[in-house]
Amino acid sequence: MIEKTARPRPVSRLRQLLAALALICFMPRLSASVCAVGTDRAENCRPTLTPAEETLLSLTLAESAPEATYAARVGMAAAVLGRMRSPAYPDALPDVLDGLRAEGAFGKNDAAPSSYAGIPAALTRALGDRIRALGQLVGTGVPSDERLAELSLHAVRAAEAGADPAGGALSFRIVRIPRSRDFLFNDAGEDARKKKIADALRDCPLVLGEVGFR
Repeated sequence: MIEKTARPRPVSRLRQLLAALALICFMPRLSASVCAVGTDRAENCRPTLTPAEETLLSLTLAESAPEATYAARVGMAAAVLGRMRSPAYPDALPDVLDGLRAEGAFGKNDAAPSSYAGIPAALTRALGDRIRALGQLVGTGVPSDERLAELSLHAVRAAEAGADPAGGALSFRIVRIPRSRDFLFNDAGEDARKKKIADALRDCPLVLGEVGFR
């Protein structure tokens, strides 16, 4: 008598497929839980921004701190990313920006929107339109908003790669004091401006230009 090999039942194959799908869906949660175990591991898990989020953050930095140095921009972006991965702050970028704005991080005269809905394309376009109102750099032929946006985007991506000139700070504050016209061709006006910025940020352990970190 010849024994016939039993063929796998369709139900068994379906169960295997469902099990594989369940494992695939579970892997992101497992990775997230690993990031949350231990302070050292949590610090090494950097959030990945979508292109729309990169645009939103870079335009926010460009608009809020048009005169900030590149190091300060990287530090601010790193602080935002640090809040996103910290359990003490929201995970969503718009919520983190709202929290910083409520703390006065972007200055007293900041007029950026206070809430966002899924970071729609219309929002990033609106921010871009507002940045374009900053004017053009004299003699370059390149709009200042494009230069600022590009510089800020590079800073955001540097922070995503792990750069952090602010040394892990999760809070910052921008002091925006307009430059006075130097009709006497000396540095008295600029020196006075720097002193005002230093006085305003004297409680910050680290200061990069017009941005204080703590």
